[in-house]
Amino acid sequence: MKPWHSLDLSNFLETSNIIKLELQRNNIDDNMLKPLVDGLRMNNSLCYLDLSHNKIEDNGARRLSKWLMNTKTIIWLNLWDNLIHTEGCRILFNTIKRHMSLE
Repeated sequence: MKPWHSLDLSNFLETSNIIKLELQRNNIDDNMLKPLVDGLRMNNSLCYLDLSHNKIEDNGARRLSKWLMNTKTIIWLNLWDNLIHTEGCRILFNTIKRHMSLE
């Protein structure tokens, strides 16, 4: 995925009723994740999000965590095989612990 694609995707997510989004193996890094999360904040339908096999690091995990604290629809999130280290895992773990709708 190219950086400008994340902006297009963000705009799409703001108005979409999409339920499942699979973005594995798209080389998404923390910078590309920012506009994506901005679009996710406006989306009220997404239940399943797969961001596995990307390049998301601790800052991206922090950004996803902030989004997770405010979303009520997400029930499944895959972040396997990213570059998230101890700090990012701790932040996500604490958020997921409080977000009872995740499976």
